Amino acid sequence: MARIIIVDDDTPFREMLTEVLTNEGHEIVDASDGNIGLEVLILKPVDIAIVDLFMPNRDGMATIRDITNLFPRTKIIAISGASLTPDEGCFKTAKTIGAHYTLPKPFKPSELLHLIETIMNGSSSSSEAVSSPSPT
Repeated sequence: MARIIIVDDDTPFREMLTEVLTNEGHEIVDASDGNIGLEVLILKPVDIAIVDLFMPNRDGMATIRDITNLFPRTKIIAISGASLTPDEGCFKTAKTIGAHYTLPKPFKPSELLHLIETIMNGSSSSSEAVSSPSPT
């Protein structure tokens, strides 16, 4: 199973994702903003980072850029309720700066689990309409 960090300022949402992913056997750490997320990652690197794009202190874009530079092997899933499709707006920018996949909120836990399975199996593409790999 994967080591995953969830970086999102929405505490109930973060707790729900933690429960879902822990129940599937993943090891989860979490952070309420990008600054805390990077501190956690330095102490405990992960396989996958799930990063909300809009947070206080250090937003998701800066966090994704830093994760990409400091932990190039970590796969990044950008999440947000601000874009309607994975290929527009903030998701397009997130993919340009290092996100491997995007997932618009709200999403079903099964969609996230499928995406994590795709990443862990080393697949370079996803057939899900709600997630798409970056061109890098």
